[in-house]
Amino acid sequence: MKFPELSALYHRPLFDLMSQSRAVHVQHWRGEEVQRCSLLSIKTGGCSKDCAYCAQSAHYSTGLAREELLSLEEVMTAAHRARSQGATRFCMGAAWRSVRDGSEKFERVLEIVREVSRLGMEVCVTLGEIGSMEAHKLKAAGVTAYNHNLDTSPEFYPEIVSTHTFQNRLDTIAAVQESGMSVCCGGIRLSREGQALCFFAGANSIFYGDKLLTAKNPTADVDVALLRELGLDVESRIIPNAK
Repeated sequence: MKFPELSALYHRPLFDLMSQSRAVHVQHWRGEEVQRCSLLSIKTGGCSKDCAYCAQSAHYSTGLAREELLSLEEVMTAAHRARSQGATRFCMGAAWRSVRDGSEKFERVLEIVREVSRLGMEVCVTLGEIGSMEAHKLKAAGVTAYNHNLDTSPEFYPEIVSTHTFQNRLDTIAAVQESGMSVCCGGIRLSREGQALCFFAGANSIFYGDKLLTAKNPTADVDVALLRELGLDVESRIIPNAK
């Protein structure tokens, strides 16, 4: 797509853009199923990045206590609970700027991924910046998707963060795609109306459970009620060849 086409999309009225997004979504989306995903912060607070919107940055006083990487046992307890509640994807986030191959923390994450993947759920992680080597090892361990939001436009990026660049984000996404993992992104603390608009425009999953990374989340029955009101079904697929 060339710049004039991108510019035309950018300047389209919101409802027109949503209608176009919906049309593309319906063209490729089979059925009306929404995936339930459970989200767990496996390492909270103390992040060296200075993202202006994030409560986990060590640069700000947010009242959030710093925690070390959870043990395998703690993560598996949460994963089993998520699976029993109907989640088909288990997402794990760590408050790091980046993670590198050969480090002790990366080896621990790989072990956690291997164990969670054996439960039959899809595994999603967000660990900050990674390169090609890390991406391939995560893929081999069982990660199916990597969460990495772009946050904002390249021009506005310096206004919200100075510890990394927009290009750093693109580089991580390129490494993830090259490894064979999919890339996912999304938003939290959204109203019911906001969630409805997201599903209309193309969102295909919902974080399920009473807590997000650091904030409260509507209870599972509230999420299910919303999906029913919107006429959406809950995906119940578990990977059949789980070991």
